[in-house]
Amino acid sequence: MAGSEGRVGTVRHALQSTAIAFLLLGITADTARSDPPPQVHSFLYVAPTLGVQVWDRSTAEGFTVDGRAGLLWGVRAGITPNPAFSVELVAVTGTNTLTEDATGAEVSMRTSQLEVSFLINFQSFVSPTVYPFLCLGAGAIARRSSGEVQFGDPDDSHVAFHLGGGIRAELKPQWALRLTAKDTFFSQSQGSGNEERQVTVDTLELSLALEARFHLEP
Repeated sequence: MAGSEGRVGTVRHALQSTAIAFLLLGITADTARSDPPPQVHSFLYVAPTLGVQVWDRSTAEGFTVDGRAGLLWGVRAGITPNPAFSVELVAVTGTNTLTEDATGAEVSMRTSQLEVSFLINFQSFVSPTVYPFLCLGAGAIARRSSGEVQFGDPDDSHVAFHLGGGIRAELKPQWALRLTAKDTFFSQSQGSGNEERQVTVDTLELSLALEARFHLEP
């Protein structure tokens, strides 16, 4: 369990460091720019999403995640008012398998996330067709299990935060492909009495989304 938590923490720290580096790079590039950025029309987009998610092993008290990547699917919908910025609503769901520590019984758990995500795009100074982006935001996550458990209850819901990034590839004016890697995390109490402690629970997501765009200006 400790090893899994350490690996997830390392990934989160790496994402945070990468986010800071990209922000500094963006500020430096925008300051040094002498030519005006290209005119790009704003657009709405809808992006079906498919990927995998991996939970850390402390995801629910009294249960252990089997460690395998679970399938994740959903949709993103948002607006890009200018090349540097996007805001979107994200609705995704996925399943993973938990093992009850006391009995060894396996329980299927479905996680559903509804998030608002802000994207910082680095198109204007990296490349007009393939460029990195950062994403950060917050939302709600709900977890529901199916199957009988004798001890504890893995079902719950939390306010969660996320941080990540990825690569966007412009295919045509109406289409784009997006690869996203992000860490969603929240805090919950585990234990009881004097042994109660706050634990940060993470899920790592790697997903691919196809954007269908609807331009707002001719």
